[in-house]
Amino acid sequence: MRVPSPSARLRRTLSCGIVAGVLVLAAGCGGDDGGSDARESGTTAPTTEASESGSVTPSPSVSASTSPSAPDCPGFCDSFDDPGSGWKEENTPGFVTAYDDVDGGTFRVATRENASHAATAPTTVSSISDDYAVTVDVDTRTAEGMSDLGAYGVTCWNHATQDEAGDSAFLLYVDAKTAILGLWDEISAAYVPIAERPLSGALTPGESNHLTATCRRAGKPGAPRAELALSVNGTEVVSGTYTGTAEHPWAVGDGVGLVAAGEGADVLFDDFEVTGD
Repeated sequence: MRVPSPSARLRRTLSCGIVAGVLVLAAGCGGDDGGSDARESGTTAPTTEASESGSVTPSPSVSASTSPSAPDCPGFCDSFDDPGSGWKEENTPGFVTAYDDVDGGTFRVATRENASHAATAPTTVSSISDDYAVTVDVDTRTAEGMSDLGAYGVTCWNHATQDEAGDSAFLLYVDAKTAILGLWDEISAAYVPIAERPLSGALTPGESNHLTATCRRAGKPGAPRAELALSVNGTEVVSGTYTGTAEHPWAVGDGVGLVAAGEGADVLFDDFEVTGD
């Protein structure tokens, strides 16, 4: 479990510390994004059981067991119809990750406390993109009764933090009303807000919604810049850049994956596809 809950609008009112891989939340950390004060989710817990450096349309995808070089999958693709495709299943007091047979195969990420969990895909960014620029496409469906405060989306450039107590990654995700960009920083996975924008009806409640997240690296040698964008159902909803600070640096990592956040978040992901951008 990592990172402050997006249901708290993440940003000015939270600070974090990592204890045994769990990001603990506390009031008071900085961030200037105009977000509202923290809010608590009243959703009940899911009950699923499970064992730096430095808009596309949805496309059909196939099981991760299919060769990434196949014409219909130019990178890494997983339709989750094969529960042996390599994603880690966990069932803890704080979160659940599990294959699910809904719609012929999906992958569920659910939280049981007001924090976030990222599930890393069984692939590497470097095997897909020489310059580490990637686009991630995934279909999403929230579980019935999930709180509007729950959030979900994609992570990119995941890798271990300098203190090796958690993961650093960029987050591109949504709750019911807002599209959000953020960072777990390079040092200790402290959450850094980057941008957020109102969704203005881009999500279709109760239906499958397609997310497209893009992560690119730009800038001058020695001063890289992360360029991030998120689209919902083919419409860009938020974009932003991050150059880093001494307090909150970043680096490119080799991982990519899925994230759910906020107590009671419960999301089914399908047709996950990573391509070089």
